[in-house]
Amino acid sequence: MRVVLGITGSIAAYKGLIFSRELYKRGIKQKVILTYSALKFIKPLSFKSITDADVYTPKDFFNSNLHIEIARWGDVLIVLPASANFISKLANGIADSLLLSVSIAFNKRIIIVPAMHEEMWDNRFLRENIEKLRMHGVEILGPTYGMLSSGEYGMGRMVEIDEVLDYLFRETKKVLLIYGRTEEPIDDVRVITNRSSGRMGYLIHLALENKGIYHDIVVCGNVEFVPKRQYVKIYKTIELLNFIKESITKYDVLIMPVAISDFVVNKKEGKLHRKEGSINLELKPNIDVLAELSKFKNSTIFIGFSLESRENLEVSSANKIKEKNLDYVVANTIESIDSENITGFIMDKNFNKIFEFENLDKFELAKKIVNLI
Repeated sequence: MRVVLGITGSIAAYKGLIFSRELYKRGIKQKVILTYSALKFIKPLSFKSITDADVYTPKDFFNSNLHIEIARWGDVLIVLPASANFISKLANGIADSLLLSVSIAFNKRIIIVPAMHEEMWDNRFLRENIEKLRMHGVEILGPTYGMLSSGEYGMGRMVEIDEVLDYLFRETKKVLLIYGRTEEPIDDVRVITNRSSGRMGYLIHLALENKGIYHDIVVCGNVEFVPKRQYVKIYKTIELLNFIKESITKYDVLIMPVAISDFVVNKKEGKLHRKEGSINLELKPNIDVLAELSKFKNSTIFIGFSLESRENLEVSSANKIKEKNLDYVVANTIESIDSENITGFIMDKNFNKIFEFENLDKFELAKKIVNLI
């Protein structure tokens, strides 16, 4: 998803910066347009510093066909906060600023988030303009009742940022991507883990981002490839299972290119020393995360991964689908570890190989996986 974010002149303009930061933390690409009056409350440097967004101001208004380029680039236009002045001009087709020109040229989803004093919100001309915008498919979110800039209480307060985020993403697929490797402690210093670098999961993240698909990320263990955005860090398998159980109902798709440590040991307190001589570690089977999740699976699509020798890959993958109630399994051979290329197939829940690949670039496979969604 690519968001064009418009900020107009209102004391609530600072909330536009908070909203932009939340989009940034979710990996959403954005372009920000500040109106002349918005610059009285907030500066372009604030956005550039903490959101890495392209920021446009009134000086860009006469920059050739910039308004058309921005309108074609975006998937959704959000004006937050939207002043009475902006709303009325947009409803009447006035294009005397960059934001208004982009808005009029924008033929996709438009969300307006008003913020103003109660007397302005109740003005009959403004309400007529609101209804005119609604009639033509513009989505109006809020305002709500609460404390206004004057300190009084009334109708006109901008809705909270969390509500805007929920509204924006409610009709899109929400993906939980979990990758990396779990680590099980031997003592307070050492762990049992595996050789997963996190490359495949990281490339799936990039493919999701390129498609504009909302996704949260969990990175397990100390891996080489980590996203340049907010993510959750988890090490132990039991912690991962508990996290998924608590959050899975919020997501439409679960993608798990994570290498779970198959074994655990009884952790020793402190640090084991060589001078203690030989130490025997009893390896015990670890929790099977996907098998546990399958017990309460709802409508969430589960995409699991299978790593096996070439001769055992098909049987192992079919068993995983059956035992763990997977919708898809991405199967790959052991040789794929630490490689930029990958060999294997994608199998669906009916045990059909819907895509086979040999020495395929991992990013190409990542895009294929994202297309399943």
